[in-house]
Amino acid sequence: MPILTRNVTGGDLFAIRKTISDEAPITKDEVVELYFPGDASDPQTSDQRKPIQDAIEFLAECNQIQHSDKGYELTETAVEFGDAHLSLLHGIRTADGEESAYNDVLECLAEQSAVLADRSGELIDEMSDRVPSANWNEQKLRYWARVMEEIGVTKEVYGDEMTTMFGPNRSLALRVLVDVTQNKTAPLATVLTNIDEDYLPVIGDGMEIAPYFERTLLSLQESNDVQLRTVSDIGQSVDIDGTGYSAIEVMSNE
Repeated sequence: MPILTRNVTGGDLFAIRKTISDEAPITKDEVVELYFPGDASDPQTSDQRKPIQDAIEFLAECNQIQHSDKGYELTETAVEFGDAHLSLLHGIRTADGEESAYNDVLECLAEQSAVLADRSGELIDEMSDRVPSANWNEQKLRYWARVMEEIGVTKEVYGDEMTTMFGPNRSLALRVLVDVTQNKTAPLATVLTNIDEDYLPVIGDGMEIAPYFERTLLSLQESNDVQLRTVSDIGQSVDIDGTGYSAIEVMSNE
Protein backbone atom coordinates (compact mmCIF):
# COMPACT_ATOMS: atom_id res chain seq x y z
CA MET A 1 0.00 0.00 0.00
CA PRO A 2 2.63 2.56 -1.12
CA ILE A 3 0.51 5.71 -1.03
CA LEU A 4 -0.22 5.28 2.69
CA THR A 5 3.48 5.08 3.51
CA ARG A 6 4.43 8.33 1.77
CA ASN A 7 5.61 10.88 4.33
CA VAL A 8 4.26 13.93 2.53
CA THR A 9 2.49 17.20 3.22
CA GLY A 10 0.04 18.94 0.96
CA GLY A 11 2.37 21.91 0.70
CA ASP A 12 5.15 19.73 -0.69
CA LEU A 13 2.78 18.12 -3.18
CA PHE A 14 1.57 21.44 -4.58
CA ALA A 15 5.05 22.96 -4.72
CA ILE A 16 6.61 19.97 -6.48
CA ARG A 17 3.66 19.60 -8.84
CA LYS A 18 4.17 23.25 -9.89
CA THR A 19 7.92 22.73 -10.31
CA ILE A 20 7.34 19.76 -12.58
CA SER A 21 4.67 21.67 -14.50
CA ASP A 22 6.99 24.65 -15.01
CA GLU A 23 10.24 22.78 -15.68
CA ALA A 24 9.10 19.58 -17.45
CA PRO A 25 10.63 17.34 -18.43
CA ILE A 26 12.64 17.15 -15.22
CA THR A 27 14.21 14.14 -13.53
CA LYS A 28 13.63 13.08 -9.94
CA ASP A 29 17.25 13.89 -9.06
CA GLU A 30 16.87 17.39 -10.50
CA VAL A 31 13.70 18.01 -8.49
CA VAL A 32 15.30 16.76 -5.30
CA GLU A 33 18.40 18.87 -5.90
CA LEU A 34 16.26 21.99 -6.28
CA TYR A 35 14.72 21.52 -2.84
CA PHE A 36 17.61 19.96 -0.93
CA PRO A 37 20.97 20.49 -2.62
CA GLY A 38 23.89 18.72 -1.05
CA ASP A 39 25.77 15.49 -0.76
CA ALA A 40 23.33 12.62 -1.28
CA SER A 41 25.71 10.26 0.53
CA ASP A 42 25.41 12.31 3.73
CA PRO A 43 22.82 10.53 5.94
CA GLN A 44 21.38 13.83 7.18
CA THR A 45 20.90 15.12 3.64
CA SER A 46 19.41 11.80 2.62
CA ASP A 47 16.84 11.98 5.45
CA GLN A 48 15.86 15.50 4.42
CA ARG A 49 15.43 14.42 0.83
CA LYS A 50 13.15 11.47 1.60
CA PRO A 51 9.90 13.53 1.89
CA ILE A 52 10.63 15.13 -1.48
CA GLN A 53 11.13 11.73 -3.07
CA ASP A 54 7.94 10.52 -1.40
CA ALA A 55 6.03 13.51 -2.75
CA ILE A 56 7.18 12.75 -6.29
CA GLU A 57 6.05 9.13 -5.96
CA PHE A 58 2.74 10.24 -4.44
CA LEU A 59 2.04 12.56 -7.36
CA ALA A 60 2.70 9.71 -9.77
CA GLU A 61 0.41 7.38 -7.81
CA CYS A 62 -2.38 9.98 -7.96
CA ASN A 63 -2.07 10.48 -11.72
CA GLN A 64 -0.63 13.97 -11.45
CA ILE A 65 2.72 13.30 -13.09
CA GLN A 66 4.17 10.67 -15.39
CA HIS A 67 7.70 9.63 -16.24
CA SER A 68 9.19 9.63 -19.72
CA ASP A 69 12.69 8.98 -20.99
CA LYS A 70 13.56 12.62 -20.34
CA GLY A 71 11.96 12.99 -16.92
CA TYR A 72 8.68 13.83 -15.24
CA GLU A 73 5.84 15.90 -16.67
CA LEU A 74 2.17 16.43 -15.86
CA THR A 75 -0.25 13.77 -17.06
CA GLU A 76 -2.81 14.69 -19.69
CA THR A 77 -5.52 14.60 -17.03
CA ALA A 78 -3.60 16.93 -14.71
CA VAL A 79 -2.95 19.40 -17.54
CA GLU A 80 -6.70 19.76 -18.04
CA PHE A 81 -7.09 21.23 -14.54
CA GLY A 82 -6.36 24.89 -14.02
CA ASP A 83 -6.78 24.39 -10.28
CA ALA A 84 -4.11 22.21 -8.67
CA HIS A 85 -6.30 21.57 -5.61
CA LEU A 86 -9.08 20.16 -7.76
CA SER A 87 -6.58 18.18 -9.81
CA LEU A 88 -5.07 16.49 -6.77
CA LEU A 89 -8.48 15.85 -5.23
CA HIS A 90 -9.62 14.31 -8.52
CA GLY A 91 -6.54 12.11 -8.57
CA ILE A 92 -7.23 10.86 -5.05
CA ARG A 93 -10.92 10.27 -5.76
CA THR A 94 -10.37 8.33 -8.98
CA ALA A 95 -7.34 6.28 -7.91
CA ASP A 96 -7.81 2.53 -7.99
CA GLY A 97 -6.15 -0.56 -6.57
CA GLU A 98 -3.74 0.02 -3.72
CA GLU A 99 -3.58 3.73 -4.53
CA SER A 100 -7.25 4.18 -3.57
CA ALA A 101 -6.39 4.10 0.15
CA TYR A 102 -6.86 7.87 0.66
CA ASN A 103 -10.24 7.65 -1.02
CA ASP A 104 -11.15 4.65 1.14
CA VAL A 105 -10.90 6.88 4.22
CA LEU A 106 -13.10 9.54 2.60
CA GLU A 107 -15.70 6.89 1.75
CA CYS A 108 -15.72 5.71 5.35
CA LEU A 109 -16.17 9.20 6.80
CA ALA A 110 -18.85 10.12 4.25
CA GLU A 111 -21.09 7.41 5.68
CA GLN A 112 -20.96 8.82 9.19
CA SER A 113 -23.17 11.45 10.76
CA ALA A 114 -20.50 12.61 13.21
CA VAL A 115 -18.56 15.78 12.47
CA LEU A 116 -15.35 14.68 14.17
CA ALA A 117 -13.21 11.61 13.56
CA ASP A 118 -10.87 10.19 16.20
CA ARG A 119 -7.85 8.94 14.31
CA SER A 120 -6.18 7.53 17.43
CA GLY A 121 -8.46 4.53 17.66
CA GLU A 122 -11.96 4.54 16.24
CA LEU A 123 -11.02 5.37 12.66
CA ILE A 124 -8.14 2.89 12.71
CA ASP A 125 -10.56 0.17 13.77
CA GLU A 126 -13.12 1.13 11.12
CA MET A 127 -10.55 1.21 8.33
CA SER A 128 -9.03 -2.06 9.51
CA ASP A 129 -12.43 -3.67 9.09
CA ARG A 130 -12.96 -2.15 5.63
CA VAL A 131 -9.48 -2.66 4.16
CA PRO A 132 -7.51 -4.93 6.50
CA SER A 133 -4.68 -5.43 3.99
CA ALA A 134 -3.61 -1.79 4.44
CA ASN A 135 -2.38 -2.37 8.00
CA TRP A 136 -3.79 0.92 9.27
CA ASN A 137 -2.09 2.82 12.07
CA GLU A 138 -1.85 6.35 13.50
CA GLN A 139 1.08 7.32 11.28
CA LYS A 140 -0.68 6.41 8.02
CA LEU A 141 -3.79 8.33 9.04
CA ARG A 142 -1.65 11.29 10.10
CA TYR A 143 -0.11 11.41 6.63
CA TRP A 144 -3.62 11.24 5.16
CA ALA A 145 -4.87 14.05 7.40
CA ARG A 146 -1.97 16.37 6.55
CA VAL A 147 -2.68 16.11 2.84
CA MET A 148 -6.44 16.42 3.27
CA GLU A 149 -6.10 19.55 5.40
CA GLU A 150 -3.82 21.23 2.85
CA ILE A 151 -6.30 20.50 0.06
CA GLY A 152 -9.13 21.85 2.23
CA VAL A 153 -11.13 18.67 2.83
CA THR A 154 -10.49 18.36 6.57
CA LYS A 155 -9.36 20.42 9.53
CA GLU A 156 -7.49 19.47 12.67
CA VAL A 157 -9.39 20.65 15.75
CA TYR A 158 -9.01 21.10 19.51
CA GLY A 159 -5.25 21.35 19.10
CA ASP A 160 -5.21 17.56 18.94
CA GLU A 161 -3.46 15.99 15.97
CA MET A 162 -5.64 12.92 16.31
CA THR A 163 -9.00 14.68 15.94
CA THR A 164 -10.13 15.57 12.43
CA MET A 165 -13.21 17.48 11.26
CA PHE A 166 -14.39 16.18 7.89
CA GLY A 167 -15.97 18.67 5.53
CA PRO A 168 -14.57 20.85 2.73
CA ASN A 169 -13.82 24.44 3.65
CA ARG A 170 -15.72 27.25 1.96
CA SER A 171 -13.05 27.91 -0.66
CA LEU A 172 -12.73 24.30 -1.78
CA ALA A 173 -16.48 23.64 -1.73
CA LEU A 174 -17.14 26.65 -3.94
CA ARG A 175 -14.34 25.77 -6.36
CA VAL A 176 -15.76 22.29 -6.75
CA LEU A 177 -19.29 23.62 -7.22
CA VAL A 178 -18.19 26.26 -9.74
CA ASP A 179 -16.37 23.59 -11.71
CA VAL A 180 -19.33 21.20 -11.94
CA THR A 181 -22.04 23.86 -12.46
CA GLN A 182 -19.99 25.99 -14.88
CA ASN A 183 -21.49 29.06 -13.16
CA LYS A 184 -25.00 28.14 -14.27
CA THR A 185 -28.11 27.09 -12.41
CA ALA A 186 -27.76 23.32 -12.62
CA PRO A 187 -29.77 20.23 -11.67
CA LEU A 188 -28.75 19.39 -8.11
CA ALA A 189 -28.83 15.63 -8.66
CA THR A 190 -26.49 15.97 -11.64
CA VAL A 191 -24.15 18.24 -9.69
CA LEU A 192 -23.97 15.77 -6.82
CA THR A 193 -23.37 12.86 -9.19
CA ASN A 194 -20.51 14.71 -10.89
CA ILE A 195 -18.93 15.65 -7.56
CA ASP A 196 -19.25 12.07 -6.39
CA GLU A 197 -17.56 10.74 -9.52
CA ASP A 198 -14.78 13.32 -9.74
CA TYR A 199 -13.99 14.82 -6.34
CA LEU A 200 -15.62 13.56 -3.14
CA PRO A 201 -18.06 10.87 -2.00
CA VAL A 202 -21.27 12.87 -1.49
CA ILE A 203 -24.17 10.54 -2.30
CA GLY A 204 -25.35 7.12 -1.27
CA ASP A 205 -28.08 4.82 -2.50
CA GLY A 206 -31.15 6.54 -3.91
CA MET A 207 -29.44 9.97 -4.09
CA GLU A 208 -29.24 10.19 -0.31
CA ILE A 209 -26.78 12.99 0.39
CA ALA A 210 -23.86 12.34 2.73
CA PRO A 211 -24.38 14.10 6.10
CA TYR A 212 -21.13 16.05 5.90
CA PHE A 213 -21.97 17.45 2.47
CA GLU A 214 -25.52 18.28 3.48
CA ARG A 215 -24.03 20.42 6.26
CA THR A 216 -21.67 22.00 3.72
CA LEU A 217 -24.48 22.97 1.35
CA LEU A 218 -26.66 24.34 4.14
CA SER A 219 -23.77 26.44 5.43
CA LEU A 220 -23.08 27.81 1.95
CA GLN A 221 -26.75 28.64 1.50
CA GLU A 222 -26.90 30.41 4.87
CA SER A 223 -23.95 32.60 3.85
CA ASN A 224 -25.55 33.29 0.45
CA ASP A 225 -22.74 31.56 -1.41
CA VAL A 226 -25.23 29.23 -3.09
CA GLN A 227 -28.96 29.06 -3.60
CA LEU A 228 -30.76 25.75 -3.41
CA ARG A 229 -33.97 25.86 -5.42
CA THR A 230 -37.02 23.81 -6.24
CA VAL A 231 -37.60 23.94 -9.98
CA SER A 232 -40.24 21.53 -11.19
CA ASP A 233 -38.80 20.83 -14.64
CA ILE A 234 -35.07 20.76 -13.97
CA GLY A 235 -34.46 17.31 -12.54
CA GLN A 236 -34.72 14.89 -9.67
CA SER A 237 -35.48 16.29 -6.21
CA VAL A 238 -32.89 15.79 -3.48
CA ASP A 239 -33.89 15.94 0.18
CA ILE A 240 -31.76 18.35 2.19
CA ASP A 241 -32.78 18.95 5.80
CA GLY A 242 -36.36 17.95 5.04
CA THR A 243 -36.78 20.07 1.91
CA GLY A 244 -36.70 18.75 -1.62
CA TYR A 245 -34.39 20.74 -3.88
CA SER A 246 -33.85 20.14 -7.59
CA ALA A 247 -31.43 22.92 -8.57
CA ILE A 248 -28.41 24.81 -7.30
CA GLU A 249 -26.89 28.15 -8.28
CA VAL A 250 -23.46 29.27 -7.11
CA MET A 251 -23.58 32.94 -6.09
CA SER A 252 -19.91 33.34 -5.08
CA ASN A 253 -16.93 32.47 -7.25
CA GLU A 254 -13.73 31.66 -5.39
